[in-house]
Amino acid sequence: QRTHAKAAQKVLKGLRLNLQRLSAILPMGLGDGALGASIVKELFRTTKMRPFRALVLMPEVMLEEAEARYKAVAGGGLLVMRLEASDSGTDKVVKALTSSIGLVVVGSYADAIYFVRGFRRARSQLMNLLVCEMAHVALTDDEDAYKVVMEWEKTYR
Repeated sequence: QRTHAKAAQKVLKGLRLNLQRLSAILPMGLGDGALGASIVKELFRTTKMRPFRALVLMPEVMLEEAEARYKAVAGGGLLVMRLEASDSGTDKVVKALTSSIGLVVVGSYADAIYFVRGFRRARSQLMNLLVCEMAHVALTDDEDAYKVVMEWEKTYR
């Protein structure tokens, strides 16, 4: 637990340095989104610029438990929603992006395109954070995770 807390603090320190890009390889062990959720919560609390936007992607098998972890840190203007793989899911992303001061969208690697479509339709300019839970699956034969983790700009720009 102490290792995870230290890792979260180091990530937040890097983000406070206004680094344009920050890759953090975090310790494994919890497997339920707790570390990412604590980073998102603290970043939302300390970031003055609004709106705040975070996209959290992960393997499908993690979604239910991790979504609950992220929803546990919601409140104070931070909304957490699950990404739906459909046109109506894209519509919900657009609505949330245009109406909330703080938004965390949680979804699977396979469904990332629905967030990207909503982000474009909402004409959003900024995404504060992309969290890739269990990013190491990109090194296996998970093509969706590979596109997100290793080829985000090539795939979604």
